Amino acid sequence: MNRVLLIAGWLVVTGVAYFLRFEKLETRPMHFDEATGARVTASRMENDGGKFDPKHGHGPMLWNLAATACRIRGEDGWKTMREATLRSVPALASLLVVLLPLWWRRAFGHGAALLMAGFLATCPLLVYYSRMFIHEMLLVLCGMAAITALVRGPRWIAAGICTGLMTATKETAAISVIAWVSAAPLAAARRDEIAGWIRAQWRRAAAASVTALLVAALLYTDGLRHPRGALDMILTFFIYETVPGHDKPATWYLTSLLWPSSWNGAGWIHALLIASAVASCALAWRPQCATSRNAQIIRWLGGATAIHFLIYSVIAYKTPWLACLPWAMVCVLAASAWAWIPKTRPIA
Repeated sequence: MNRVLLIAGWLVVTGVAYFLRFEKLETRPMHFDEATGARVTASRMENDGGKFDPKHGHGPMLWNLAATACRIRGEDGWKTMREATLRSVPALASLLVVLLPLWWRRAFGHGAALLMAGFLATCPLLVYYSRMFIHEMLLVLCGMAAITALVRGPRWIAAGICTGLMTATKETAAISVIAWVSAAPLAAARRDEIAGWIRAQWRRAAAASVTALLVAALLYTDGLRHPRGALDMILTFFIYETVPGHDKPATWYLTSLLWPSSWNGAGWIHALLIASAVASCALAWRPQCATSRNAQIIRWLGGATAIHFLIYSVIAYKTPWLACLPWAMVCVLAASAWAWIPKTRPIA
């Protein structure tokens, strides 16, 4: 009976996620950023590929996948491509994000994994940007896949491949890598374990880093047809030019995510997620949980999430969609609180 209920739960969550992402996908007028992306995609299709613009362009992953989706549906350029086809790429990526908690079941329990999927499926921020033809949902998918690979093992090469795909999606992948690496010491049970962990894992981490660079370079060079793309991939971190008009105060993400004013009183949903995530992280710091692998995962993920938001808060350029990946991490942390409930999957 429990297995039947779990299967039914996953089917319901997946069905809800699919409906929220694909229903009437083509009806809303395209945003300026979407139209720009459509033009870039069409140009790459009509010119059999294209070069990467390190000053104004994000990574080529979205364009390549969108061009493939258009060709599958018989749309060969600007005049024939449809909004639903383009938007189906981030929508599908977001749907796959909802399914990633299936790989967290053994660590945190079936209930927590299903709750993770439920939060990821229905979170308004993630749903909204799943229906826009922008890079963010691909970044969330690759980022959450990299986290999943590290949690399950860790599987370094798989994490490296996912990180390379992140880098080929958008330059903000560098912020995620910085946050993950900076938070790594929080996973250690004691300070004296950090040096030992580095000695034990540095070769695997180095192999993952090389893998990530090779994967990203292959995509930025358009399959080695434009070798200059490998250099531009690095230059973009130094010469990328942001669009003016997006400067906001340092507290903007905190206030807009903690209690969104545009939700007409429903902001408590975000506040509940944040409170649950904070509670789970606090419980993971209890002395009796110091050596628990799940507590280590929560401490690392909580620290990485906080560093994400700290970096984005310091940067003057702010947009809501930049918060999608760290907010997906908040959803996972909030659901992990379920694992502390007795008779589900206690962490300690």
